[in-house]
Amino acid sequence: MPLKPHTPDMSTTGFCALINDSGRRVEFYLRTVESKVYMIALSGQFGRPATRQKAQGPFVSLRLAEDAMKAISKAMIRTGYEQLINIRPHWQFQMLAEVKKLRQGRADTQTILYTGKEESTGQGDSYSD
Repeated sequence: MPLKPHTPDMSTTGFCALINDSGRRVEFYLRTVESKVYMIALSGQFGRPATRQKAQGPFVSLRLAEDAMKAISKAMIRTGYEQLINIRPHWQFQMLAEVKKLRQGRADTQTILYTGKEESTGQGDSYSD
């Protein structure tokens, strides 16, 4: 079944994989850690270990985490990535290492509780890596 352009298939709950023409792959995982939902993203060249890992969350619900994963996937598809359908996770063991870091409180995470509502401090909110 062909996908509509720019519409990611989220039938595999909690996982999404994308790839571009140069072989750069991105995998998103949704995981619950101590009753909190996180999105973990890993990226790199296919066939090699992931070169970047990022955890985002906690989200207040699985639904909001799924919405965030879908929005990011849509944006990436618009920039030339294609979604990989019916594939197995490539970096599952590296993702599990990130989950372990989250449990230990050492992951590189955004600790902003995402509620789905836009809020502003009025001071030009910005975030950097």
